[in-house]
Amino acid sequence: MNSSLDGRCSRSVRALAAAAALGSVLTLVAACDRGSSGGSGGDSPIKMALVGVDLTNPYYLKMKTDAEAEAKKLNVSLSVQTVASGAGADVETQQIESAVASGAKAILVMPFAEGINPAIKKARDAGVVVYAVDNPTNPTSAVDMSYVTGNRVVGKQLGAWVAAKVKGEHVNIAMLDVFADQTIPVDIDRDQGFLAGMGIDVKDENVKGDEAASGSFDGGTYTVICHQPTQATQDGGRTAMENCLSKNPDVNVVYTINEPSAFGAYQALKAAGKTKDVTIATFDGSCDGIDAMKRGELTVDAQTYPGKMAQLAMQAAVAQIKDGTKPSPSDGLDYYNSGSSLVTDDPISGVDSITSAEAAKLCF
Repeated sequence: MNSSLDGRCSRSVRALAAAAALGSVLTLVAACDRGSSGGSGGDSPIKMALVGVDLTNPYYLKMKTDAEAEAKKLNVSLSVQTVASGAGADVETQQIESAVASGAKAILVMPFAEGINPAIKKARDAGVVVYAVDNPTNPTSAVDMSYVTGNRVVGKQLGAWVAAKVKGEHVNIAMLDVFADQTIPVDIDRDQGFLAGMGIDVKDENVKGDEAASGSFDGGTYTVICHQPTQATQDGGRTAMENCLSKNPDVNVVYTINEPSAFGAYQALKAAGKTKDVTIATFDGSCDGIDAMKRGELTVDAQTYPGKMAQLAMQAAVAQIKDGTKPSPSDGLDYYNSGSSLVTDDPISGVDSITSAEAAKLCF
């Protein structure tokens, strides 16, 4: 507050009060009030929390950075709750509960583990808007809306590209997932989408690993050597790949849930002298991943847009808080698809893709 200005204004008002019209006095008082306010006023910031952020992964770091930038534009007070790689549902549950206790009006959650639905329900019952980002909840109705990659859609594109690339060959496939003992939508959708895209019968599309261990795909024959958990980390990817190679050293197609696990898988293949003629297919499209592709360490990558997910979710949350406007899912889906692009420098007819040079302009 500007005390000198307050004093001058008070003396001026008293001097004018005897002779000036009331309207003029009120005008001057209003001007004094504006001068002494020390700011432009306006609505108080909306409290919002982004929970489950693993800052060791460039994907989530990009989401955090873009969310913080969007918060400034939207007059949002954003709290970012970080986790260690492989954190469980108990950690994320605590973060959700803490956000509610702190007065958050909206929570953006990355449901990376089972068991957080009760905490989400409590938050929504308390009037908090809850959106999923990166990975939808199971069921998707557990939150107000999910802003995520269409993982099954892009998984099918990835599988279709690989099938065309290895057409006429017998392929030994290593499937490097997130978990072995938990079920989360991103793990199911990418795994099953990839196999279905190759033309492999996945039987129950909501169950990993129930496909026939060997058979035919679109253009050749296959054997699934392994389904191994990685916890979506580089160390996990290396260990998983080592386990698969111990079962069959002739793996020539590697599917991985994300780039960190792909980097680990490549390290294991390199240590075993098995990098030649191996197709590594993965998801993320980070700048590190695109550089790895240019070096020949990754073959094809599905680029996703974590910053866009956070921005869209924050915009929708603010609108819902302010006037009750509820977001709509993408056509034919029960979530909002934030988009993706298949990245390869070896395009296949009939499979949409962009080059690594194009992807480098969009990467994180």
